[in-house]
Amino acid sequence: PYLVQVPSELVASYAPLLRLLGVRESFTPSDLAKALEAMYHAAEPRTPLSPANLTQALGLLRALHKTPFTDRQEALHGGAVVVYAPGEDGVMHRMDELCFGDAPWLLSTMKQGQINLKFVHGKVKNEVARALGARSLREALLSDQCAMASIPCARAQEIRSFLAPAARRA
Repeated sequence: PYLVQVPSELVASYAPLLRLLGVRESFTPSDLAKALEAMYHAAEPRTPLSPANLTQALGLLRALHKTPFTDRQEALHGGAVVVYAPGEDGVMHRMDELCFGDAPWLLSTMKQGQINLKFVHGKVKNEVARALGARSLREALLSDQCAMASIPCARAQEIRSFLAPAARRA
C-alpha cells in the first residue's frame, strides 16, 4: 500500500505516541501526489497498471481533487510535486503530458493517428483532470497550429446529431 490509515482504535489508544512519531491526522495533497509518483516509479515502463492499482490510482486522484483548493495549489504549483495519472492506455504518465476529451465532436471527426496526444483514463472526470494539470483537447490542438490545419470541420448534420440528445433533455 502507498498510504495507510491508522485504525481508529489505535488512534484512540496511542494518539500521543502517534503524534510524537509524526503521524498526521489526514493526508496532505503532497502525500497523495507522492503516492501517485511512487506508483509511477513502481510500474514497469509502458506497462498498464493492474486493475487493483488502476482503482487505487483513480481513488488517489479523486482524493487529491477533493483537497482544499488552496492547499492543493500550494503543493502542486510550487513545482516540487508532479502529479501522475493513468492514461487511456492504463499506463501512468505525468498529468501535464495528458489531455482530456472536452470536444467529442473533434475526436469523432479526426482520423486514428492524426494527432499525437495522450489522453487521461476514461474514468478520470474532466474537472478532475483539469484541476490536476491536464490540458483540454482544444487547448492542446490550439497550441499546435499544425494539428489544427489537419482537422476537418464537422458537417452540419454531424453537429445536429451530436446536439440532439441535449436538446431532447431540455
